Amino acid sequence: MRTCQLHSFNIRLQRRSAEGRSAAHLDVLESAPKDSTVLVERYFPNASHQVVILSTDTEVDRHYYHLLQPAVARAYHLHYDEDSRATTGQEGYFWTD
Repeated sequence: MRTCQLHSFNIRLQRRSAEGRSAAHLDVLESAPKDSTVLVERYFPNASHQVVILSTDTEVDRHYYHLLQPAVARAYHLHYDEDSRATTGQEGYFWTD
């Protein structure tokens, strides 16, 4: 069986504790716009050959999404249905443009 580890880093690339939050929470994109553009334009596209970014539509908004677009192979939107208590993945981000 293969395992993987997920780590979260702040804007200074210091490892963050995942306690009490999603390990992939990107509130840094909301709190430091200038540094966030550097992250989106330079860090994420070059971090590895394969990077998974779990975000909300406010963490990676239209502006950041369009900046990331040249490096994005696929985007999915996770939709939770309260009635069936199930999450399904749908191709695309939170919008289609």
